[in-house]
Amino acid sequence: MKTLLYFLFYLLSDSVIGQNYVLTLDQKKVETTVLQWCDSTFNTYSNPTFSSYVANFTDEYNMLLLRIESLEKSKSKTIRDYKEGKLSFTEQDFDLKMIDYKKRIDKASIAIKNFKPKVTSYVIALKLDTVTKNNKSIEASYKLTLDNDFKILKKENRTVLNPNDAIPLKK
Repeated sequence: MKTLLYFLFYLLSDSVIGQNYVLTLDQKKVETTVLQWCDSTFNTYSNPTFSSYVANFTDEYNMLLLRIESLEKSKSKTIRDYKEGKLSFTEQDFDLKMIDYKKRIDKASIAIKNFKPKVTSYVIALKLDTVTKNNKSIEASYKLTLDNDFKILKKENRTVLNPNDAIPLKK
């Protein structure tokens, strides 16, 4: 019974859940930065929608991600092999092995949360409704690139406008 509880606890390890949470936090920070840019750039806009979020992780950060993934797979394989009787561990040896995996995964998870620089860039697509200088409603489209510190590096306007139209911007 104790072994089954360990299995369930480690299967639902907070390190995997925590990693998804960090990625969600980064995306929220990117979106917040882009909305602040919209507030300071456009006279009027509405219905901002985001798509195509990409975090271009550094090689070093990817290595840490792979380390956690590898440890999780090794732990799962050890659990499976133990349950199938392929390992000659005692229950105490198995419990010690699981504690060791947890410590190693937790250590790597802490390292990944504090790692800098995590990305070379974040890229996100933005669509919003705005009006041109001729009071024509349009859907504007932008591709924005941000750095590791959530500062906008590049703004690519993908909106196709008639030659006589322009989007009025704040000065």
